[in-house]
Amino acid sequence: MRRFIFVFTAVLVIAALAACASSDRVRSLQEPVGNLAIYTSMYKNIIMSVRTVLERQFPDYHVQFLYGGTGLIQARIATERDA
Repeated sequence: MRRFIFVFTAVLVIAALAACASSDRVRSLQEPVGNLAIYTSMYKNIIMSVRTVLERQFPDYHVQFLYGGTGLIQARIATERDA
């Protein structure tokens, strides 16, 4: 079940980035064209695998993984949402 959730999440992230990267204007910029923050409680070795794939597929994006337990991640998202 965890593997399914990981694969599903990775596919969603890659699809979202691919949709954003389709315009010529985005491709012509020299600096990173966007930031992507991924809140996760996945194991760090899985995060590193996903990071490697994302950096290879989308070199113009800055990907940041925010790692923590489920409760910590939920609290952080709630705090940022309310800010």
